[in-house]
Amino acid sequence: MKIEVVMIAAGLALTGVLIALEPPGVSAADLKAAEPVVVVVRGQELGGRVQPYVPSSAGAAGPTADANGVGPTRAKSSGPKVGADGTLFLTFEDLASYTYEHPDPKAIKEGVERPQQIPAEILALKGKTVIVEGHMVPVSVKKGKVTLFVLSRYLEGCCFGQPAMMNEWVDVEMQGEGAEYIPYGTILCTGVLDVGEQLDEYGYVRSIYRLKCTKVEEGKK
Repeated sequence: MKIEVVMIAAGLALTGVLIALEPPGVSAADLKAAEPVVVVVRGQELGGRVQPYVPSSAGAAGPTADANGVGPTRAKSSGPKVGADGTLFLTFEDLASYTYEHPDPKAIKEGVERPQQIPAEILALKGKTVIVEGHMVPVSVKKGKVTLFVLSRYLEGCCFGQPAMMNEWVDVEMQGEGAEYIPYGTILCTGVLDVGEQLDEYGYVRSIYRLKCTKVEEGKK
């Protein structure tokens, strides 16, 4: 009996606290009439047929519909900056300025013709000496040096970050002994860029961008 009385008293006290915390002028009826939270299925908000989710980074334009109202497409970047020696400075706003959809590997193996998804201005970067900025994700380490890594648009992490799309990373092969691992912040990779769909033996696209890197520096703080 004593325990029941204590529990009832505790419940009344908690009710009093909740009432005291209620904002002035807001009633329970007002709260029930509040606009409900809308849950949107990923891809559905893009309109038209379901498209793969295209994440936008801070400062980058999000997906927009194309001229026919079927989207998304990415807003075009202002283009890479050119250094005094002709080296192009690229960011992922340049490299990921278009939407890339994974082609059907079965169709690829059967030789089915498919549209070119990589814009001409991006294909024109093939064979150019470039500097690309991104985050280092090591793949192979030898004698304390990173020899192979993925240069990603996003900082990878087990509990934060987001997966990169196909045109939001570069496969990097270091020339020479390798580079120091730089876990946080961005890095600047200098090298010769290769552009185009690289397929594996099963017909899946392994990468769009590859870089033979000769120099790695820390990016802007």
